Amino acid sequence: MLELKNISKIYKMDVVEQKALDKVSIAFRKNEFVSILGQSGSGKSTMLNIIGGLDHYTSGDLLIGGISTKRYKDSDWDAYRNHKIGFIFQNYNLIMHQTVLSNVELALTLSGVSPQERKNKAKEALTKVGLGNHLNKKPSQLSGGQMQRVAIARALVNDPEIILADEPTGALDSETSIQIMDLLKEVAKEKLVIMVTHNPELAKAYSTRIVELKDGKIISDTKPFDGKEEEENVDNKNRKSMSLLTALSLSKNNLLTKKGRTILTAIAGSVGIVGIALVLSLSNGVNHYINDLQTSSFASQPISVKNTIVEEAKSDEINFEVKKKKDHKNKILANDDISNNVSLSQKTRTKKVSLKNLKEYIESNEKEVSKIASDVVYVYDVDIQLYDKNANGDLVKVNPTEDAEDVGTDLLSSLLSTSILKNSFVELKNAGQYEVVSGTMPTNKNEVVLVVNEDNEISLSTMYSLNIENKEDIYKFLEKSENGEKVKLKDVSYDYNKIIGKTYKLINATDYYSKNGNVWVSNENNSSYMNKLYNKAESIKIVGIVKAKDNNSVSGFLGYSHGLVEEYVKKASKSQIVKEQISNKKINVFTGRAFEVTKESYDANLKVLGAATLDDPKEIDMYPKTADSKKDIKKFLDNYNSKASKNEKVKYEDNMEALTGILSTVVSIISFVMIAFVSISLIVSSIMIAIITYISVLARTKEIGILRAIGASKKDVRRVFRAETIIEGLFAGILGIAISFLLSVVVNGVVKLLADIDNIMSLSIGHSIILILISVGLTVVAGLLPANMASKKDPVESLKTE
Repeated sequence: MLELKNISKIYKMDVVEQKALDKVSIAFRKNEFVSILGQSGSGKSTMLNIIGGLDHYTSGDLLIGGISTKRYKDSDWDAYRNHKIGFIFQNYNLIMHQTVLSNVELALTLSGVSPQERKNKAKEALTKVGLGNHLNKKPSQLSGGQMQRVAIARALVNDPEIILADEPTGALDSETSIQIMDLLKEVAKEKLVIMVTHNPELAKAYSTRIVELKDGKIISDTKPFDGKEEEENVDNKNRKSMSLLTALSLSKNNLLTKKGRTILTAIAGSVGIVGIALVLSLSNGVNHYINDLQTSSFASQPISVKNTIVEEAKSDEINFEVKKKKDHKNKILANDDISNNVSLSQKTRTKKVSLKNLKEYIESNEKEVSKIASDVVYVYDVDIQLYDKNANGDLVKVNPTEDAEDVGTDLLSSLLSTSILKNSFVELKNAGQYEVVSGTMPTNKNEVVLVVNEDNEISLSTMYSLNIENKEDIYKFLEKSENGEKVKLKDVSYDYNKIIGKTYKLINATDYYSKNGNVWVSNENNSSYMNKLYNKAESIKIVGIVKAKDNNSVSGFLGYSHGLVEEYVKKASKSQIVKEQISNKKINVFTGRAFEVTKESYDANLKVLGAATLDDPKEIDMYPKTADSKKDIKKFLDNYNSKASKNEKVKYEDNMEALTGILSTVVSIISFVMIAFVSISLIVSSIMIAIITYISVLARTKEIGILRAIGASKKDVRRVFRAETIIEGLFAGILGIAISFLLSVVVNGVVKLLADIDNIMSLSIGHSIILILISVGLTVVAGLLPANMASKKDPVESLKTE
């Protein structure tokens, strides 16, 4: 069954060689109680370790069931120890953080036995050795004799063919020793028991065969065996690996016995996770806030379609511009002159698209549009002219078209010009976007409202441009700034009644002109002419003061209804000057000459005259009913484009979405940069975990030896320590997420109190899971080297570790 043939074992230490066994040959019967005696250093423990497959011979051969082991691989030795060998050690070699039952079950887990079966077998084995009532105790709660009984139960539970006992009574008193020897004698009736001992009395009392060693050689054998009497047993069971659950269980129990170290490891591993989690929380919260802002505050902003589309010019569309100087006329330019006078530039291309068909499409699908849009506004390229008389009775235009720098040169004009709108009279789009501060919304086309900001404010210069406050009276609002040098305008409050009821006169631009020969001449500077127009012009009245609900719209202007635009355009279209201009698009009605000057154009003339085609607006604004309606409007426009010809396809703009998209991109970039910096702490954490795992390997060296003795492979040992890092990583990740959540609650409370913003930090479940997985992954990687080191430890040396 088991035979050693000329086995030698030589230990090499640097250049020194020590022979532990010297050509030992011996065969064993299937069931006998063999005691191996000898002085320390005689080679008896080495012989036992070679028989058990913990140590390997230098020369000779070990036959198991008549089969040579010369070509055995590590996996073969692991299977041999697991299925055929049961070890009993002098100092018990139990895993102290496991229960008595778990220690005995361990050998069965390596054999692939099902959980319930191995529990039943472990209980049965413990009952046989008299420990049926101590299943759930830890080894430290047992006496020495009881711990040795646990070791015997562990050795027997897998029903091995060979029991190897190394000084099994060495640490026990006489009475307990006798009990253990009785157990071994009983076992030897069915199995081969080989015991190493220093006690010849016990050996003679219980053994059926005594073998004595000296200097690595057998010097006596009381019952020699030639190995030919018995049938060979070639049963070689397949080796099964330790399951991950078993590895996790072993590691979990080990970590629980060292709670302080485990918690410190988790804290170290969670530092980087906390940092990244906080960055992601803030990024996620800010993006949610931006989206909510778009949903709540910007939802009322329209989807705009314009008749002018700006496209990038093709690569071959390049603008060449030659700036000729007078002295270079009719001459060839020198090289320097060319470089100074020729510019080469890539240009964009402006494309005009008629919105006539889109307008018809919208109106023909009125029911569908009414479900997704609260209002559809058609914008025309016209400037409506509004006039009033100042305190001196002079006629003034309320909506000046001059640029700010042309308003005036004195100090007061300079102060006012900085905030005068280019047009203080603007069509009030989507009345539902505004709330009334005082008065009412316009109900007739000749009614307007004054639009103020969220704090019910407008600039003093706007009051001046609207002729509500005259220039002379504004001087009294001047005050010196704190440094005593510069002058600024004071804040002034007005009664609503001073503004509501104010009236203006609407004069069509076409009425300014009278025909002189074949050209039309403006009478805008003729006060007598303009006063006559003013006296018979239609009155426009301020009926209310309103402000935008989203607090993001422009303020400080008079808002008029769309009906006024249509009336203004219709009247202009009926005028003689507009008819003449439309009938001859090549001749400028103001000069009588063809359009040649850069600043002159047919379209520009129509704009000045307030003429437009009502069925072909320059812009269409569709206001969504809800934030979700924006998607429906875009889908509606996409559907139009799918049916339109190439030249009729339109582009739509959602400025607020573009703005929030830019903000989200900025937040994401900042988040990535911050995560990159915080990731350094993950590296530091990983190094710390690697060190701690290495310390754990050193602390569990004996456990490694025990696992190898009962048949665990190197792979199993690696799996145990990798399982430990998985648990540590999982714990660290969960702890990091928990800490981040608590910090987020605190920050959210402070931000809510100070800025009235909800959930500025919000970590998603997806991010949480990913971060936990990252934590586990990093700890596993960090533990690879220590785990490999553990698997390579010599099992014999590991078992000697105290």
